[in-house]
Amino acid sequence: MSRRPSERLRRYLQQWLEQFLLNPSESADQRQLARESGALPLYGDLGGLIAIHPDGTVLTYEWETSRSEVTDERWTVVALTNGCRKHPELRELLPPRTASALDCATCTGTGSLAHSVTCGTCLGLGWHEPEAD
Repeated sequence: MSRRPSERLRRYLQQWLEQFLLNPSESADQRQLARESGALPLYGDLGGLIAIHPDGTVLTYEWETSRSEVTDERWTVVALTNGCRKHPELRELLPPRTASALDCATCTGTGSLAHSVTCGTCLGLGWHEPEAD
């Protein structure tokens, strides 16, 4: 991930992780992964889970294989925009909107499609850069 969390956000991430680990309503599998990695789950789907370590490292877990650091910035953005729904403080890690950015027509700038499905066009940001000619 290109941006690192502020000291304040690092403390929040650690606190949220500790709360997550103690919450019996969270998935036992996700709590186990969080316990082993020391990373807070932000986004999960049929393929796996994306979590963030308090130092800002974003990890991916593929259910069938292993864990690794996320190298595709798009998945980092998807995980962070989803994480912002519960923890708005994560916004500091999102890319800043540029002056040339356009509101996303696919999701009408909300970042989500029906019932909280992340928009694949803007990755949940609600905006995107203009297409290159």
